[in-house]
Amino acid sequence: MRSKSKSHTLKSIFLMTSVLGMSFVLSGCDSKTWCQIKAAVGIVNQEQCTAAVIKANAGPEVGVFTLKAQPFTLKSELPGRVLAYRTAEIRPQVSGVLLTRHFVEGTDVEPGVSLYQIDPAPFESAVRSAEGNLIAAKASADIANITVNRFQSLLGTNALSRQDFDNALATKRQADAAVKQAEASLENAKINLEYTKVNAPIGGRIGRSNFTEGALVSTTQTTPLATINQLNPVYIDIPQSSREYQYLRNKIITGNLSAEDKTVVQLKLENGEMYNESGIISFSDIAVNPSTGSITLRAEFPNPNLTLLPGMFVNTVIEEGVIKDAILIPQQAVQRTPTGQAAVIVVTPENTIENRIVTVDRADGNMWLSTDGVKAGERVLVSGLARLQFLSPDNPFVSPVEEDPNAPKPTSAPDAKKADVEQSDSKKDDNEQSSENKSE
Repeated sequence: MRSKSKSHTLKSIFLMTSVLGMSFVLSGCDSKTWCQIKAAVGIVNQEQCTAAVIKANAGPEVGVFTLKAQPFTLKSELPGRVLAYRTAEIRPQVSGVLLTRHFVEGTDVEPGVSLYQIDPAPFESAVRSAEGNLIAAKASADIANITVNRFQSLLGTNALSRQDFDNALATKRQADAAVKQAEASLENAKINLEYTKVNAPIGGRIGRSNFTEGALVSTTQTTPLATINQLNPVYIDIPQSSREYQYLRNKIITGNLSAEDKTVVQLKLENGEMYNESGIISFSDIAVNPSTGSITLRAEFPNPNLTLLPGMFVNTVIEEGVIKDAILIPQQAVQRTPTGQAAVIVVTPENTIENRIVTVDRADGNMWLSTDGVKAGERVLVSGLARLQFLSPDNPFVSPVEEDPNAPKPTSAPDAKKADVEQSDSKKDDNEQSSENKSE
């Protein structure tokens, strides 16, 4: 019995020595050859060897993204230009010399405050002259009225002809009209005198003064004295193509797009930062600009810190509506055919592949909005294109990608997998050797 055990031990030692010797000779062989050698000497069986080689050669798994229907907010990014909510150009309504300026340039002014004072002397004189003319007209009217009353009492006698009475009555009426004209002239003179005080018609921020004290200003000049802009809130005019407008309108009519009563607009500033206030579309033009083929949308934005200034160019992000069952495809899954069509590789439930032409509408981040070609529940290839040759119902090396298709995923290199196979086999050899030592 002891000699049989000794013989078995010698056989095992010889076998291990042979394997170790061959390992030095075949150290340059690949994992498949090495595994077949170990299977030949009985260290592993053929099924284990085949599975290990397939796993090692498969390399990175084929990454797929499962499509699903989900609500999607349709957005458009369009350029826009900031306009003041209200703008008032300050112009003189009478001609004269500027005596004083009552505001500080670049500050906020309230409605009705005095901005300029034009020399009032000529207009004060005009008021006094108009007052004198009114007094004279009233005196003439009084005389004409007395004459008519006197002739009225004599009309029934033969002392006064009817013609004389009619002449007196006409003179009275002319005198009354002259009084009204004099009153109007006086009122106009007072208005012109009041116009020498140039007041702010609206509240807002006033800009620089285009004229200084001592300048002669005129009602016919083209340059305003100054300009006031009301900057909180502000308007932003956004040109939208008539084609895009009609596209959205058709989607709303067919029920594919649900739109809110008030369209929300986000704002991106010139430095790329997002504005911290949201706006709404308050107005849509009723005609298409024939030179640009666009319709002007007007958005209203709060501007408490006066960040937005008139004339500033910005980018607007308009939330045009919500698609209830939108299909989004990762951009890395979409390829272009030689004819320029968008295409994806669909991985079927049987782990076969199918080339599919799709229609993509617009990009949103790292995703494409698809309107035709694929449906919810289908899987599209996003990575591992070179490993499609290993894909089969018996070899389903498919890794689902759900969160971010562009996020880097850890991959196992083929050499690392081979090392895992060899390390596992080495542990099996150690366990078998330990069992034999125990039996001895």
